[in-house]
Amino acid sequence: MRTQNMGGGGNVEIDPVEDVLLAGLEQLAQKTHVITRWADEMYEFVKSVPQSASFFLVTPLLPLVRY
Repeated sequence: MRTQNMGGGGNVEIDPVEDVLLAGLEQLAQKTHVITRWADEMYEFVKSVPQSASFFLVTPLLPLVRY
């Protein structure tokens, strides 16, 4: 953990394991943000397609669907 020395000198003890963990968490947070933005954009796109139009887009694929 990063802690200041009690002497008040302002020195910070750096833990390399913590730095690696924080870097990994930062990467995960960035990837999560990108995926969330993409999913929101896809949701808005699908929401904007009228129901009747989506039926005509899916109908040609129905013979490919196995039950």
